[in-house]
Amino acid sequence: MALQPLGDVDPALVRAVADAVRQTFAVRDTVLAEKPLPQAAFYRARRRYRGEQVLRRLEAETPARFDKVLGLMSCDLSVTKGRVYDWGVMGVAGLAQRAGVVSVHRLRRRHAPPSLVARRMRQVVVHELGHTFGLPHCPSPHCIMNDAEGGIAAVDASSGRFCGRCRRKLAGLLRDQH
Repeated sequence: MALQPLGDVDPALVRAVADAVRQTFAVRDTVLAEKPLPQAAFYRARRRYRGEQVLRRLEAETPARFDKVLGLMSCDLSVTKGRVYDWGVMGVAGLAQRAGVVSVHRLRRRHAPPSLVARRMRQVVVHELGHTFGLPHCPSPHCIMNDAEGGIAAVDASSGRFCGRCRRKLAGLLRDQH
């Protein structure tokens, strides 16, 4: 698995994310050298980066030796959701796909101290990686795979762990989670 910093990302957050990946998933991870954000993905009207285009770039530019790649960025991120072209998100990943991306931009809301921002970032990273491993959103309100519906409150309410049903679906991919 590759962790790909995109643009200016706090190295302490990158380390926290790498630790969370190692503690949660039974995978080897590599932090790649920082790359610039793809300018083709920049949506000037809202000053955000389009998640779908970032995912395509990650897919195309990450060496094939990595089964998964997760982009990490500080700028705002959006995707198309239903009829809304530019829906702001904390992260996005393809279900059972290779790539995902998480932005710390929305995780800093409500004047969050650095420790809370790091916890939120770890949780959103694990959530998006869960999608890449084939997990859809979970109806269990405290499961890390619960849909945040665009709000930080759901991230803060999460247990930070997979529920029993999601753990069973990830059999063999998780380190021991009690």
